Amino acid sequence: MDIQIFKDNKVIANLIENSKSDVYEITDEVLKKNFIILFEFVSDYAECISGPLKECKQRIRGRQLNLTFKNSNFYLSSSPCAHFLYENKNQAIKNNYIYKDFSVDQFPKTIKNYLEDLRTENFFNDEEIEERKLLIENSGKLIVNYIEDKNNLERKNIKGVYLYGNPGIGKTTIFKTLANEAAKRDTKVFFCTAPDIIEKCKEQFSKNSVSSIPYINQMKKADILFIDDFAGEMVSSWTRDNLWYIILNYRMNRKKLTFISSNFTLYELDKIYNINKNNKEIELMKVARLKERITTLTTFATLNGKHSKRT
Repeated sequence: MDIQIFKDNKVIANLIENSKSDVYEITDEVLKKNFIILFEFVSDYAECISGPLKECKQRIRGRQLNLTFKNSNFYLSSSPCAHFLYENKNQAIKNNYIYKDFSVDQFPKTIKNYLEDLRTENFFNDEEIEERKLLIENSGKLIVNYIEDKNNLERKNIKGVYLYGNPGIGKTTIFKTLANEAAKRDTKVFFCTAPDIIEKCKEQFSKNSVSSIPYINQMKKADILFIDDFAGEMVSSWTRDNLWYIILNYRMNRKKLTFISSNFTLYELDKIYNINKNNKEIELMKVARLKERITTLTTFATLNGKHSKRT
């Protein structure tokens, strides 16, 4: 068979061209010497373009056949093809979520994307844009500093954020963005919406003791915890004392970075979590110890905006 079939392959042609300035130039003799491996390559080679994996034409779906040249010899290898990368472009972020109740593929934004979209989406006025820009940039710095220092057992307590604001003005979007940013930086993240995770914990509670509920243990131990819509659940003494207090107390004692969003101020939590009106003093003490954990773990921030931006 004529070696021209090798020269007509664009990958081999590119290797030939690049070798002209190398000590080991790819000559016709070199091509003939490597005939078997080159024939295998041109027989199996297919080039993928970005798109669904089902359109992949590789012999091994998702794996692109590669050819390299070194010291007068050709070598075959493989790597993820364009179709695989298209469907798994967010895999690095997904791998670092212990738990999340949203789709990263549907919401892959990190801080850079969020800032780029702030002015183009036309959701916010200039004042609201600047407020969100400052909040997410400062929170991003907190996350970066925490990750860089997470192996330092003597580290100072880096506070997260308790983000208060009206419903539908972007609190969840900001938290998802920050969570993706943290996960992208190879740290373990737990992101939950309070009412939803409580229902899941109750399901596990029917099979386990409180101390062995997997979700509770994961929330306690995650590098970074995001609790969205805090106090939006059906409040009970169990959620207050056996869920939130246990989790936040554990994280406070171990200086773990925590972010909480809510439609309620810290002052309003007094009313929400004051459950048993017949034991006023005890109830006030229990609410106070919960709030103490929150204020130790987070800094209070208000996100302004009166109208929902949801469509």
